[in-house]
Amino acid sequence: VNVKPQLSGLDLLNKISSSMPTTFKLDTQIFQFKDGTFKIAGTLDQPLNAEKIQKALEDTKLLTDILKQKTEEDPRKKINRFEFNAKISDTKVAEAQSARKSQ
Repeated sequence: VNVKPQLSGLDLLNKISSSMPTTFKLDTQIFQFKDGTFKIAGTLDQPLNAEKIQKALEDTKLLTDILKQKTEEDPRKKINRFEFNAKISDTKVAEAQSARKSQ
């Protein structure tokens, strides 16, 4: 029987958190992990920091096809909204599972 390794939302959150810089303010309102897709959205202090989020998502090596859906400024509230969508990489999930088991 070929059982496909499962990646939990906590596994992904841990990987993203460990690769995210701590040099800017980030509030996450959506962290959705469902049916092989991933979505993260929220607010950050400066629009340019969206690039840092994208790099952190890429650095997890668990996501593919990372697309920035939006970054927009709300001058009235003095916040910047962001949203990214991605696919979960099946091959990287298997590698992450085996690395976790060996720890």
